[in-house]
Amino acid sequence: MVFGTTGNNRAYTYLRDDYGSIGREMDSKCFGFGGNVSADGLEGEVGLKEAVAKLEERGQEDVLRVAAFGADPKQRYFYTMVLDSDTICPVNSIRTLVETAEHPANRSFGIINATLANDYGADDKCTWFMWRNALMEVSTVNLQRGQFWIFNRVGFYGKGLIRNDMYISRVIGMPGSLIEALPIDILSHDTVEAKLLQPAVASDVCLYEEVARNPISALSQSTRWCLGEVRNGCYHADGAYTSLIGTMSFLYSMLAECKKRPSNYVRWRDVPCASSAEYLSHTGFRLFHAGPGILLVTMSTSLKKKKKMGLQLVVLPVVGIYAFIFTVLALFIVPKGFLILDKLPSLGLGKYCLCTAKASKIGDGSFSDQENEKKRGGHSRRDARTIQVPHEALSDEDSASEESSEDEDGSPHHLGRCSVLYRQLVLALVEILLSLLLFSPELIVGVIRLVRGAWAQVTGSASWQPQDSVEKEIEQSLSVWYVFKKTYMVFVCGVVYLTYSIVFEIYDVLVYLLIVSWMLYPLTTYVMCLPVQESCKKSWLWTWVMDIKQGMSD
Repeated sequence: MVFGTTGNNRAYTYLRDDYGSIGREMDSKCFGFGGNVSADGLEGEVGLKEAVAKLEERGQEDVLRVAAFGADPKQRYFYTMVLDSDTICPVNSIRTLVETAEHPANRSFGIINATLANDYGADDKCTWFMWRNALMEVSTVNLQRGQFWIFNRVGFYGKGLIRNDMYISRVIGMPGSLIEALPIDILSHDTVEAKLLQPAVASDVCLYEEVARNPISALSQSTRWCLGEVRNGCYHADGAYTSLIGTMSFLYSMLAECKKRPSNYVRWRDVPCASSAEYLSHTGFRLFHAGPGILLVTMSTSLKKKKKMGLQLVVLPVVGIYAFIFTVLALFIVPKGFLILDKLPSLGLGKYCLCTAKASKIGDGSFSDQENEKKRGGHSRRDARTIQVPHEALSDEDSASEESSEDEDGSPHHLGRCSVLYRQLVLALVEILLSLLLFSPELIVGVIRLVRGAWAQVTGSASWQPQDSVEKEIEQSLSVWYVFKKTYMVFVCGVVYLTYSIVFEIYDVLVYLLIVSWMLYPLTTYVMCLPVQESCKKSWLWTWVMDIKQGMSD
């Protein structure tokens, strides 16, 4: 980024003077073919040097070209597109992000996010776990869009367009004025970047990414993310994770290695940012605590309350029913009810929202002013976040009568807003019922994830199997016994909790619902690992989900 923006190819950040052996030499080359290259042994060292020299010679022309662009104020690189290796960018998606970032009303945003989606329909080996993810996508409101309208910013999840000037000035720094906001050993860098760069979201741009194919590999993926968030928590000058992980790391290093583990230099312990930025950037970390938090409440209202073990939570009979109703409304009814807002023609939320003649929010309506509208004949860009309707105006009756996703000739037929709405509401009910069975084990799985992530930070090594390895293993040797060996911990917790409830006469429907879901977890996980059969893809559960997803991506 620095090289393409300024033409400077010499290191001035993260130097050995501050970071020791893991730092870089002052003025060493940053961009080229010699970095992070090593030979397997002494015999290959000579051949390696020759190969690197040939690569340097072949690539010198390209290096000089990038340096010339960076040194030219008009020809330099202004943006950097950050993606994962498996991210798919449709035609014109990156161009649209650049055009959005270039609009004068959006110059304050350092990152332009795109909507992330997954293309399940084209996957011949789509599993039931992948279908459930698609079900949650189509039956849930656009959370990022709501956050953006409330806070004028969103979080950042590692895929988006970055404004180079702002990134360098706020995150990296310049020679003689270093910032180095990212610690040298950071994993979840997007958390810090979200605090400093005020990310926005262009909801009319959709990028596609790979998704975990089953719950077992999804746990490996989320545990890796959890480790990154735990490490971010350890960078703060104070806080629970700083003291807890620091103490455990010291004890482990002294007992296992008989010496204190050296700590890396961190220039910024606390990143200065607004409360809204702090709140949004740590959304993922809070979600990792949801399962353990609900488990603590459950234990406090049943196990600890019955035996008066301390920290028990006593819910009064009158208050209990209202607390239950509030929980159901807050978690299920209200979020699903917001699906209606985008479909009401009188609100216009299904098209675009403008606070002034000029666009005030990214992706909502046209970015042109009234004069440009006249020059372009009054044409405004369609908001791609909504389901596309035919060019001719549709009445509510016409919209409600559109049931099929294809015309008689087999061509794609776009669903009307009413058709989409009632499909989403029905699918939302299905998703709620599935969540009662499939989300309840998250209370135990969340604890396992958090413990593994914290222990990896303490020991300095990961103890779980990588995601790709798990998916290959499941594809080759999927069986009920294999899944049980991976998920037996949740089953054991269910058996223990059931035994305790019977012995101490705990009669609570919600408690036994949890126990049943825990004991069935190996079986439900096995089902989620199975591929969706072709016959099932003809059912309404499959077609409704895929039709809505197709409409959202059009």
